[in-house]
Amino acid sequence: MPMRNTEYPARISLTLGFLYHFELGTMAMPTAKSTVEVAGTQNFNLIILRDASSEILLSRRGGSFTLPQITIPIRQRTAKCISEQVLDAWHLRAICLFQAEGENSTQEANENQYMLLESRDLAWRPPDGFDWISRDKLHTALDLAGEARAVQDILRRADAYNNGTVPGPFARFGWIDELLLWAEEPLGFHNLQLTGSFRQFNCGPSFTLIQLETNHLPVWFKAVGEPNLREYCITIGLAHDHPRYLPAVIATKPEWNGWLMLDAGGKRFDDGPKLEHWQDVAETLARLQLECLKEPERLLEIGCKDRRMAKTIEQIDPFLDTVNALMREQPCEPPQRLNQPELERLGTSLKDACRCLEHADIPDSILHGDFNPGNVLVGPNSCFFLDWAEGCIGPPFLTFEHLIAHLYRLDYGNSHSEQELRRVYARCWADVLSNEQISQAMIVAPLIAVLWHALGSAVWQESRFMREGRIAKYLRSMARRMQKESEKIRESGMILA
Repeated sequence: MPMRNTEYPARISLTLGFLYHFELGTMAMPTAKSTVEVAGTQNFNLIILRDASSEILLSRRGGSFTLPQITIPIRQRTAKCISEQVLDAWHLRAICLFQAEGENSTQEANENQYMLLESRDLAWRPPDGFDWISRDKLHTALDLAGEARAVQDILRRADAYNNGTVPGPFARFGWIDELLLWAEEPLGFHNLQLTGSFRQFNCGPSFTLIQLETNHLPVWFKAVGEPNLREYCITIGLAHDHPRYLPAVIATKPEWNGWLMLDAGGKRFDDGPKLEHWQDVAETLARLQLECLKEPERLLEIGCKDRRMAKTIEQIDPFLDTVNALMREQPCEPPQRLNQPELERLGTSLKDACRCLEHADIPDSILHGDFNPGNVLVGPNSCFFLDWAEGCIGPPFLTFEHLIAHLYRLDYGNSHSEQELRRVYARCWADVLSNEQISQAMIVAPLIAVLWHALGSAVWQESRFMREGRIAKYLRSMARRMQKESEKIRESGMILA
């Protein structure tokens, strides 16, 4: 029974999650809340191993056994939810190694989901109804033959990670012991000692996010794999060049593409921000971008994508060709189905807007391609920016438009709050740009930000993803939004096609 590797589809799901959160003006895209209400919960079969993966925890059912199962909310951090539920329900501290699916699973299915975990408590005794069973007795112990085959396939995959025939450091049994031993020395330089406790937030064979408890403040270890390998170099580079804007990196582990960070304090920006917090974020973003103005080659060197206007213009026609095909496949109206002449006019408007930004001599700088409140920490006297996997170089005002978009998504948006935010951001640029340049950028940036956002995901370039109805719907909605934004520009008196 072959098991599907879910790492790349999971990345697409995460990308779409971000895309669905992007709202400009009146565009109504599904929110996280509405997604949970529709999708509900998801069941996971747990494969919990101990003693160098020689024994597996099973739940008794009459005279036979089955895998323990828990239910978690959709669109939450899977590893965090599972590890915390296992601790709460059975008082077992365990760490998630990797997720797998049965061959009949789909992304929307609420079954055949598996998580493999490592027990971290040698003294733990199973509660009534549970037993540790030797792996060599697994086939006869499990109640369902199909389940036994699925588990054996996952265990063979785990063995391949453990013996090194398949790369994946964070799917190996005992990797956290190696991490804790490695972290002791750099933490000692900061007078910190590990307590042994941890909280896991993310897991996968090539990536992890885990909080380690110390005798003082907690510290964080993050590692990345494909398709986010660039985040390692970008984070290390920015933390070195611009340490005021990222949590302090105190050690790196290049063979894992991982880094150890001090806790930055503060709280996530999506946790009840006030208007003054929005202003602080806008000002801090501008300060970082101003510091990066004179180092385009350095930004490219550390891994930032080149998303300057010349590159963006090259992608407009191929993108709209994809949208044109999707428009023809739209089953009914409403919503509006844009025809080819309308899309051609839109393409001309988009190119004109990009060239307008070029001709305004707005210098390129650092851009955060996933600039959402969850990636911002706000403290009493500072802001820190996280998750630079989509870091790139381009017109700085585009990331600011993402901030405006989230102002409305989180119900803080109105004409007053938006204008206050624009005033704060513009004021930071007054020493570098003229009022005319800033005004011009503010007019065309909302249109280019929608385009730039839509182009940021590779899904429009992959024909296999066009079969996903929600992707097609999303791309069509982006085109309609671009058309509305181009109309707003014309209403402002600026001439576009």
